[in-house]
Amino acid sequence: MEWFDWSRRRPLDWMAYKAILAVFGLNIPVFYVINFLIILGVFFMVYVLVDRLLPEFRPFGLVVALIAMLYPADYTMTWITMINNRLAWLITLVGMWLLLDYATRGGLARLALVGFCFFLPLWIHEGTLGIVIAWCLFLALISRQASVKRRLALLSPLILIIIFMVLRVFIRPLLGIVDSNVFSFNTLTIGLLWDRLKQTIILAWAWVKPFPEFIQRLGLTVPPPWMILIGLLLVIALNILALYIVLRLSNFQENEGFPFMEKTQAAKKISLTILISFGFLLAGFFPTLIIRPPNLDDVSSRANMYAIPAAALIIVAIAGLVALVLARTKWQWQALVWAAVLPLILIGLGVQIGIQKRGQVAWVQQKTIWQALFQIVPDFEDDTTVVLIMPGYDQLRFGEHPPLYAEWEVDHGLRVLYENDSLIGRILFPDADFYSEATFTSTEVMGARPWNKTAYESAVFLLYRPSNGKLKIVDDLNMELGL
Repeated sequence: MEWFDWSRRRPLDWMAYKAILAVFGLNIPVFYVINFLIILGVFFMVYVLVDRLLPEFRPFGLVVALIAMLYPADYTMTWITMINNRLAWLITLVGMWLLLDYATRGGLARLALVGFCFFLPLWIHEGTLGIVIAWCLFLALISRQASVKRRLALLSPLILIIIFMVLRVFIRPLLGIVDSNVFSFNTLTIGLLWDRLKQTIILAWAWVKPFPEFIQRLGLTVPPPWMILIGLLLVIALNILALYIVLRLSNFQENEGFPFMEKTQAAKKISLTILISFGFLLAGFFPTLIIRPPNLDDVSSRANMYAIPAAALIIVAIAGLVALVLARTKWQWQALVWAAVLPLILIGLGVQIGIQKRGQVAWVQQKTIWQALFQIVPDFEDDTTVVLIMPGYDQLRFGEHPPLYAEWEVDHGLRVLYENDSLIGRILFPDADFYSEATFTSTEVMGARPWNKTAYESAVFLLYRPSNGKLKIVDDLNMELGL
């Protein structure tokens, strides 16, 4: 593990872990504490940015940050393996705040810090790329009172973005550095991109995805997702209506009214906020859309984190528009906004708790696999490829996490636990099509990235059945699995 490794797809990928290990050693609870602090930092910055841009619509900032934190579209929230992603996101959000500050106050030192906060995270994880581009363009457009020189300066971070893209897409491949993301970029078509853009609707379906399993447990027929979504909207509407009736019947009086003209201006600004937020939502999926479609499949849901704040702002802004119709005072408007989002807060809280419980089950199963593997194979020869086959997973339940899910989990687990960097890990779910799987040809095992190949003579095949929790070596794939 190096601080900087130019040969890696993301050269600073290990930086956060290297720093934590250097200071605290391999202290797992410390990793969780640091991850929790980073999460709090991310959503605090979301609150600060929204509150500063829309101060007249308080408590928008607080509500958006809360909805974003509980949004049921990122199931990796507490994974310590996501520390690098979230740290990159936090640094980028700090850069966004600094650029917003520069738009009003100027300062070359502040602008230099913006460049650092935008450029560095891209080498940790490139998921912030679209947001950075959108933010620079957005501030340059809305800063009408600033001088032409300052508005151009607001676009200057895009120079660093262009440098990053040239290095990543063109220069590094010429130097022989293999990058699966660049491979995905080269095979992208307009039709495929359009199909993936349409799949960003998952951020709406995320709110209803927990319900089918719950309804099925009750022994009821599961309705289609759109019907569940309509039911959720009706619950929200009833919640708003109930509070509205209580407010009308109460004797509470507030001196500060809400004049019609002021409501009209507020409605226009909130509507514009919704439109702009849709732009940031799409930006949050760039460049992920180049690599894979948006989805809610466990580890892949981490890519949704950059679009979630914009989705949360859209939800809160729509609630704000509805509340404007009913509210007679600003206090009533604030109360109605909270009433609208309360069901979503409860859903998000329940989902996050449920995901953590299922994650604990997966962790216990993973420990069982590693312990059994040490008993079966105390050591491996150098350059051995270990293929873990897990039948029985045809379709994951909501929030379910297999003991090991992605190729990199097996790969890194083997190297760390056996203290052998030459070992290679592969994973296969023969009954399903999951993220980061191996494939078999007549002569070799291919990894999730097609150029990673291993001859059968250098591979060891292991079979884990979740039904009995047992692990064993497979000598004949055809006899055991019909592969």
